[in-house]
Amino acid sequence: RNDADHDVALVGATSPVARSVELHTHVDADGMMQMRRVDRFTIPAGGVLRLGSGGPHIMLIGLTQDLVPGATVPLTLRFDDGSELPLELPVQPPGAATSSSAPQADAPH
Repeated sequence: RNDADHDVALVGATSPVARSVELHTHVDADGMMQMRRVDRFTIPAGGVLRLGSGGPHIMLIGLTQDLVPGATVPLTLRFDDGSELPLELPVQPPGAATSSSAPQADAPH
């Protein structure tokens, strides 16, 4: 959630449980939905960015450990002004609903 009076951009993320972390979205490519890496997600002033499967999401690539449902994973969001927001996110089993149960985070602006 961006409570600031100006747009904020999420430009990256890091986590010690993955070799790399990427911002992804889904696009319609000739009638087929495909994931694509993006450089940023803009969060409009007073707006909300919802991350989850089937839309904008953060992809952990090259996991360095097993992720166990019920545990938490540290993830730090990076914004275009250089600020960071550390989070502890719950690991959910595959197929679990994410949009309604995901924690809310305020952009640090």
